[in-house]
Amino acid sequence: MQFRSGLCLALIVAALASPVAADFKRIKSEKQMRQLVAGKKVVSGNGYTVVNPDGTLTGKFGGKKFSGTWKWSGKFWCRNGTLGGKEIGSDCQVWEIDGNKLRYTRNKGKGDSVVSTLQ
Repeated sequence: MQFRSGLCLALIVAALASPVAADFKRIKSEKQMRQLVAGKKVVSGNGYTVVNPDGTLTGKFGGKKFSGTWKWSGKFWCRNGTLGGKEIGSDCQVWEIDGNKLRYTRNKGKGDSVVSTLQ
């Protein structure tokens, strides 16, 4: 009986500790991106970016100032910028949203993904 109680308790704890499956939906247009993200702070890891409605980007990562520009191109959000005065190049990304979570995948959806929080 003690074994069953312990097993039941372990299963309950495991179920409660399991992450809830994310339900990310792709942002498919500039209009949708502006409604959901523009003007908000995108926070991840050691920094943040503000995606300004005027097409500019501002922020800070690892204590270094970030600035740049963004545009919508076809099915992708594209950015170009500098970090700490150094060019970081351009990148077009797939953006997906789930509540206040934003997942972006670099290199037109073929690169690394990062999950950020919208504030």
